[in-house]
Amino acid sequence: PTQYGDFTAFGYLDKLEALATRIKSKACGTKVQCAPGDEKCSSYLATVKAKQEDLEKIGPFILRERAFKAYDAKEYEKAATYFGEIIRRYPDSKEIALFLYNAAFSYEKINKFTSAKNMYELIFTKYKDLAAKTPIKDDKGKIVDPSILDNVAEFLARVALKALDYETALKYYGVLATDPSFATMEGRVAWYYQYARLLKFHGRYDEAVTYFREKYAKEVQSKLPQWKKLAQSSRDPEDKKKYQDFVKEAEQFLPRADLELCKIRERQGKWTEALQLYQGYITYVERTLEGKLSAIQKSPTYYKDKPDDRENLREMMALLGLVLQK
Repeated sequence: PTQYGDFTAFGYLDKLEALATRIKSKACGTKVQCAPGDEKCSSYLATVKAKQEDLEKIGPFILRERAFKAYDAKEYEKAATYFGEIIRRYPDSKEIALFLYNAAFSYEKINKFTSAKNMYELIFTKYKDLAAKTPIKDDKGKIVDPSILDNVAEFLARVALKALDYETALKYYGVLATDPSFATMEGRVAWYYQYARLLKFHGRYDEAVTYFREKYAKEVQSKLPQWKKLAQSSRDPEDKKKYQDFVKEAEQFLPRADLELCKIRERQGKWTEALQLYQGYITYVERTLEGKLSAIQKSPTYYKDKPDDRENLREMMALLGLVLQK
């Protein structure tokens, strides 16, 4: 084959070597020109072996090139296969942390969340020091992040949740929420929320209340005015969208955090506090719905082309019904 890097190339040379050895050891018919003891046969066998050695030497570079080419082209199924093969063949590579990272990201893109989780966890547990020194580069070779380790814990927690592995998700959202090295990262507010939800799921109610109320809600409320300002004034389109998303998520999840607190206090049998929290939530939802319903009355087509807003409205009305029942 002329295309080195296909896995068949290795097998092809193996077959050639086997054929040459067979020719050398016995007569293979009148059509075979290379007979036992023929110097040409020995020379041919030596050539095949040399080619095999050459291919073994350049194999890692070929696979690496193909893996990154597929990755940059967003052909994630191919990329996952190539990176997986590199990891299997060359586990001692100096770039193993990067290969694992790209393989994990590719697996996540094709919804193989357990495989992605295993790759990310291997980086965090076995190659942490190497990952800390490995930068992330764009397709032009420009460094966009000085260390892949900055993202690994977050991605690991996220895919563990998608893989329904709640123990691992709790562990790594806990790392994100409590480890001082992540304290200045902007994503920490969202991590507080997810960690609180997982604490609640595992029955650790008092800790969940702390993270919903003392960590998540307080931090969002303190940062929300700044986010709103940056969402309007930022000149960088990417930054502008980022802060707009922060504001949207905060306005969506702050009341949900209150609702989670309602449920926790209800489960703990703290009825007075649960009642107060539910009453506060009802007031919030009614006020929000009043504004939304008013917008619909003024413009009946307001939600026609806004499926996300329309779905959010339906969800809020359904939640209000449930809360009023309670």
